[in-house]
Amino acid sequence: MVSNPGSQRKAFDAVLDAAREIDFKHGTDITSKFGENSINGNFKVHP
Repeated sequence: MVSNPGSQRKAFDAVLDAAREIDFKHGTDITSKFGENSINGNFKVHP
């Protein structure tokens, strides 16, 4: 990651864009629900 600053963000943005496109194509809202659950802490940590 040090040799390619911003590469992790670019990869995350690409995955997020693809997920949004799938949501739009299929009339779903999974991407925003995932974000809401992450922000609200609705998840379990499995070490």
